[in-house]
Amino acid sequence: MLKNQIDIWIENNKSHLIEDIISLINIKSVKEPSYGKYPFGTGCGKVLDKALAMSEKYGFSTKNHQYYCGTAVLEGKTDKEIGIFTHLDVVPEGNGWEYSPYDAVVEKGYIIGRGSGDNKGPAMAALYAVRCLHELGIELNHSIRIFYGCDEETGMSDVKYYLDHHQAPSFSIVPDCAFSVCNGEKGILQMELAGKISDSNLKNFYGGTVSNMVPDTACAVLSCDDKEQIINMIAEQKTEGIFASCEGECLKITAKGVSGHAAFPEGTINAIQKLAAFLNKYSLVEENDSKVLYFIEDAFHDAYGGGLEIAYSDDISGKLTHVGSVAEMENGELTIKINIRYPITTDQENMIRKIHEVGNRYGVYVKSSDNNPPSYVSADSEAIQAMNDICNDVLNTDYEPYVMGGGTYARKLPRAVGYGPGILNDPSPFGTKRGNGHQPDECVKIRDLTNAIKIYVLALIQLDEILP
Repeated sequence: MLKNQIDIWIENNKSHLIEDIISLINIKSVKEPSYGKYPFGTGCGKVLDKALAMSEKYGFSTKNHQYYCGTAVLEGKTDKEIGIFTHLDVVPEGNGWEYSPYDAVVEKGYIIGRGSGDNKGPAMAALYAVRCLHELGIELNHSIRIFYGCDEETGMSDVKYYLDHHQAPSFSIVPDCAFSVCNGEKGILQMELAGKISDSNLKNFYGGTVSNMVPDTACAVLSCDDKEQIINMIAEQKTEGIFASCEGECLKITAKGVSGHAAFPEGTINAIQKLAAFLNKYSLVEENDSKVLYFIEDAFHDAYGGGLEIAYSDDISGKLTHVGSVAEMENGELTIKINIRYPITTDQENMIRKIHEVGNRYGVYVKSSDNNPPSYVSADSEAIQAMNDICNDVLNTDYEPYVMGGGTYARKLPRAVGYGPGILNDPSPFGTKRGNGHQPDECVKIRDLTNAIKIYVLALIQLDEILP
């Protein structure tokens, strides 16, 4: 009876769900420098205002936490809370789109636009699940608090701000992955490594935009007397994804790769590594500066730690992954940011020591380091088992809880797990290079969101009974 009521409610509200998601996607909410009252720029501020206005319209009490984040609450019978942590900021759109990233469209059962899957669509699925509880008159002991973050992609200072001022819920769901229950996340080590650049013919080297994306474009600017000869050589070689042009008195060489999330590098091509390898192959940079480029070529020739001598895997969480994500030249140094997702049982001290050792061989030193340890909730707990069973019942699957390399709010919260709304290993309608989170033509399947709403409603009811 209840499941039928939920199905009917979802069907009656599906068109409104789509409209609300599109209205959020169409607000570009890439983090920018603080501006006035907006710590993450006006776009993040505007999208938060929009989400809170929706939540208030649907009957929830809302609060704007100084534009770091916002919350919407469905009051329960007690002061205990279950949290649902979502985010409204998105990564930069990057290149290679066939659709408009901020003018969302619905096509063949998908919503297409930046943030559709990561994480505006899931945020609205969470809101509609709680709205369904409210409008069906289902009262819970726990209050349900929806969190709308504005800085998840580049540092999670939003959730830090919230936790500095408020108590965390006793249990939280993070709808920022795939079903079933993601009960653990690999550790994330972010570093900046740098090497000296002398007054040579390498005038600039840059690529990538944010630390958690595989870069799809990288450029080098060289001073040289044989620009036309090199341009002709590149044209004759027909090296895929390498282009050259004149830039004033200099030569600009551009490498094109395939972008993707740093935690899931399968199928990606790192443009920074590709460019360094090309420059090295044809000795286009003077020898005294080529050591840094050889480091970039060697360190990131694979995405599983081999080049840094930190390859590792465990049964709980699988392989270590690593990406050289952003490169820039400034003040006589070439700096590369690296993003490492390491297994739960990794010897962290040994891993960091190895990176220092390998860098030293190339004259590269560690400029900065930020380590976020892994998170893990036992798959045997009653709450995790209940959530897993509900997911499998609705989707008619036999999933088990799993650990992933992605970094979500779950690692910042006590007793928090990822829970949908995606489908594990479900292929993108555009192939491997487009359609997923952080890729061009990012999209979300509407059916996945409506299934998630039903799963979340049933899970919240069950968790309300299980949790103290």
